[in-house]
Amino acid sequence: RYVESRTNGWRFLLFVRETPNQAFVACGTTRIASPTDVSGDRPMAIGWTLDVALPMATYGAFSLLRS
Repeated sequence: RYVESRTNGWRFLLFVRETPNQAFVACGTTRIASPTDVSGDRPMAIGWTLDVALPMATYGAFSLLRS
């Protein structure tokens, strides 16, 4: 389902939140960055890419590089 999502019609959306007490923010649809970004089987690790870039304010709120 995940690995073949480019051809099988499945779509995936990314939702994030900073803390468990906050509401989720919808970031949009995603796709697997490349076939090499999938590894493991239980659990599976997948590298995702957003179809549309986040607005700068949202990116800054969730960026690991923020100060």
